[in-house]
Amino acid sequence: MLLRSLLHGAGRYVARSSVRSASTALQTNPSITYEQTLLNAPETRVTAIKNGLRVASEDYGLPT
Repeated sequence: MLLRSLLHGAGRYVARSSVRSASTALQTNPSITYEQTLLNAPETRVTAIKNGLRVASEDYGLPT
């Protein structure tokens, strides 16, 4: 029981610290800007099927 609680606490600490370091790295050293991501985004097409459901799709040029 004690070992289980110690391992559980250690797992939570590792998860929190890795998330914190990843988010800090993204904030301090962005590799691309927001504007650059918009340039690479495909156009979103919205179509409606017979029952009125609207479907949004994007073509990335990759096979499905």
